Amino acid sequence: MMERDKKIKLLNMAVNFYHELFYKHKKKDLQSQWEVLAKWNIEQLEIKKFKIGYCPETSDFSRHYTDIFKNYPIIKDTLVELGFLEKDEQNLRDSLINCFLFPCFDERGNLLNVAIYHPQKGWQLLYAEDPLGVFGLWQVSYELTDYGLVFLLPDIKSFFSFKKLLYPTGVNPCLACLKGINTLLFEKLETLGVGQVLIIGLNVPEGIQTYMEVITFPDKGDSLLNLKATFPYLADQRFRRLIEVGLEIMKVKKE
Repeated sequence: MMERDKKIKLLNMAVNFYHELFYKHKKKDLQSQWEVLAKWNIEQLEIKKFKIGYCPETSDFSRHYTDIFKNYPIIKDTLVELGFLEKDEQNLRDSLINCFLFPCFDERGNLLNVAIYHPQKGWQLLYAEDPLGVFGLWQVSYELTDYGLVFLLPDIKSFFSFKKLLYPTGVNPCLACLKGINTLLFEKLETLGVGQVLIIGLNVPEGIQTYMEVITFPDKGDSLLNLKATFPYLADQRFRRLIEVGLEIMKVKKE
C-alpha cells in the first residue's frame, strides 16, 4: 500500500505538470493541440476542470526535474516504470511525447489512472489492470444524484459529446467506462445513490447483481441520436423535458 501511495504521488506530479504546461500554453506553442480537442467538444473550461494535459516533443518534464532525477534516482526509476520517462542512449527524455493525458479520479478526487491518447497509437490506460477504469467520476459525482441516473458511455470522445448536449441543463450525469461494465462500477454507482443506469454501446456481463434499473442501448454512431433513444426510458421525465429545451436553445435539429 505504501509503495502504491508513493507511485500515486509521482503520478500526480507528472499529471499536474503536463496539465499546467498545456493550460498555460493555450495561446502559444500548443495552439494546434487545443484545436484538436476543440473538435472533440473539449474547450478551455473542460481542459481545466478535467485537468487534461499534453506532452510536447520538447521533453519539458525531464528537463524541468533534471536535478531531482539526478539526485534521487529512485524517483527517476519509478517514473520510468510508470511510463513517463525513458532513457534515450544516456539521456533522459519524456516517453509520452505527442500524447494527451486524461486523468481518472475517484469520487473524492484521488487519482486512480490516466487515459492516454496518441494520434498514431490510439487510446490506452496507464494502469491497464485497473478494474474500474472510469473517466469523469470526480467531476460529476454530485451530479449523479440530481436525477438519480447515469449515462455510461464507451469512450472519452462520447463523454464530451454527451456533455455538450446536456450543457444547457446544468447537469452532466455521464461517465466514460474505459474498462467496460463490471461489478465494481455498479457497486460504486450504488454508493453514490444512482437508481437508473442508461448504457450506450456497452455490454453488461452476465451475473452482475444490482438493485438499479439497467437499460442498454446500441450505439447509433451519433451522440444526439443516442441521447434521444433514451428519452422514453428516463425515470424522471422532467429531466427529459429539460434536455429537450436545452437542445432547442442550442438549435440542435430534431428528427
